[in-house]
Amino acid sequence: MSNKYMKDLAIDPYSLDTELMDQPGLLAHYGQELASAKKQQEKLEEKLAVALAQLDAKIREKPHLFGLSEDKKITEKFIEAKQTLDAGIQSLKAEVIEAQFEVNVLTWITKAFTQRKTSLELMVELYKSEYWAGPKEPRMAEPGKRMIDVQDGEKAAAQKLRRRREE
Repeated sequence: MSNKYMKDLAIDPYSLDTELMDQPGLLAHYGQELASAKKQQEKLEEKLAVALAQLDAKIREKPHLFGLSEDKKITEKFIEAKQTLDAGIQSLKAEVIEAQFEVNVLTWITKAFTQRKTSLELMVELYKSEYWAGPKEPRMAEPGKRMIDVQDGEKAAAQKLRRRREE
């Protein structure tokens, strides 16, 4: 997954109308991405369950192929150990973990877009109350600069101030 969502989350305070119009489409886009990722995760989990069941049946059917002598009883612990060591099962488990990660990231992104909507609404309220109107010098980002860039600059300035205080 690329970091395109960071650009999509950023707000241009000089284009609030455009940002507000883009918001529903962006949320829908990432919501659809989330739904697709959940579908993929469920498919992989089902594939893993089938592979585990097939290996379980194979072990019970021919335990000697898995290093168990015929005079010994097959235990659940033995089957679980063989499943854990199986390369195919390990690969499927890694795919499930990666799919879960994708779902987690997209869940966070969709929540961030909900927060973005709230931020846009608050910025419109500030605009309506003439927050950025004169005669004082407005505290606005440069034209075309996104709010995330402004926040990064503020963080850097705060860190610089802390270092000075520590010296």
